[in-house]
Amino acid sequence: MDSLVVSIGIENSHFREYMMPFTENYPAQYESNLTLKDRSVVILRPIKVTDGDLIIDLIEKLSSNSKYLRFLRSLDSLPEKLLYQLTHVNYISGFALVATINEDGNEKIIAVARYAYSAEDNNTELAVIVRDDWQHRGLGKSLLEKIVDIGKEHGISRYIALIAPQNKIIINTLINLGYKVNCSMKSGIFHVEILV
Repeated sequence: MDSLVVSIGIENSHFREYMMPFTENYPAQYESNLTLKDRSVVILRPIKVTDGDLIIDLIEKLSSNSKYLRFLRSLDSLPEKLLYQLTHVNYISGFALVATINEDGNEKIIAVARYAYSAEDNNTELAVIVRDDWQHRGLGKSLLEKIVDIGKEHGISRYIALIAPQNKIIINTLINLGYKVNCSMKSGIFHVEILV
């Protein structure tokens, strides 16, 4: 599965009251195992503030193309501020679900699905990234479905996606998940409305 960048419009005004800095109320109820198409098993869990080095390792192992599809720009390394934003969530208006494996005796993050509300834009951004060697196993699709379900628990039902033109596979993935998808092209980027 290719990378995905999606921004989500918030339909429920009560969502704003949950905007807060990260919290230590770790939601263990979202921990689970996931069996992929090739029968390999990964562990899903919410991101932790201590995952910075694991996120850096994930980004370093991505191809240039995957980095571009995720961030819609070239990225050699993660700026410190962005790394902080990626690892510090409040599990309500911001949430990240990671897929981990044991690799050479160490925990490694191989994929992340997230959403994060931006008060400035009054939108929530949603993104999915899968390490290149773990793509095409159903991991990205499963993470996307799970993060959208978590978003539903917090009242999100309408998404606005910004997707690179070469990432058309994700539109089909969204449709295959049963979501209503409307697309248009603006400034060389797909603008996609997703209703769940």
